[in-house]
Amino acid sequence: GEAAGESTELTGKGTKEEPYTVSDVISLNNSIVGPFYVKGYIVGQVVGQSLDSGSEFVAPWTPSTNQNTGELNTYNTNILIAVSIDETDVKNVVPVQLPSGELRNALNLPENGDMYQKEILVYGNLEAYFRVPGVKSPTYAVVDGVEYGLNPDEPIVEPEATPVTIAEFIEASESEEVYYELTGTISAGEGSINTTYGNFDLVDETGSVYVYGLTATYIPAGGQNDKSYASLGLNEGDNITIRGYRGSYNGKVEVMGAYFVKKN
Repeated sequence: GEAAGESTELTGKGTKEEPYTVSDVISLNNSIVGPFYVKGYIVGQVVGQSLDSGSEFVAPWTPSTNQNTGELNTYNTNILIAVSIDETDVKNVVPVQLPSGELRNALNLPENGDMYQKEILVYGNLEAYFRVPGVKSPTYAVVDGVEYGLNPDEPIVEPEATPVTIAEFIEASESEEVYYELTGTISAGEGSINTTYGNFDLVDETGSVYVYGLTATYIPAGGQNDKSYASLGLNEGDNITIRGYRGSYNGKVEVMGAYFVKKN
């Protein structure tokens, strides 16, 4: 290893063309957040709370534990990347968080064992994770030329949206591709309004539907809710127009990917 003070020579620049290496991320030690591009080989994962005791570098891959039920999930929520394809020393790895959604679905090792030892390019924040330099909240990754998440270089274009009543929305087919415009009144319904993520019931004369997160602006399917609902200053009883696509959760119809258009 290098003596202290000599490790500031970085290989990459954090760009897509010249991503930081795992060594760079360790050297930077979360001194800059980014987001930046990082590359490395997927060499394993962490199970539990500790890199020292929970790192796995060989299959079978242990899934994570559901924090609510204590039962095992089918997936895990992180991967470990390294400069070397056969790295097994925890001092030379960087843990990468896999947020729920496309990146976790595609990259977690218990469900995607073929990702082991693949080279990955990932775009995320350089933040401490498992108490070591890590990559958190990634939004985009490339493995074998396949893109996952949202390419930060591609302009975001709002989809066309068809105005419908809530009853028509509920009857529509489930699809992340088709957006609808709904106008109705904010209601707490059976529960309460979640003012962090913007979860509430929307009611018009034809019915009521659950809005699973309302953001201030359009975020494409697969993106993370940016907790912008509170900035809209909305209250129960306000009549608003929103757009989103028809999804469902446990058989219940929900407006997903919803974003604010106007207050009426």
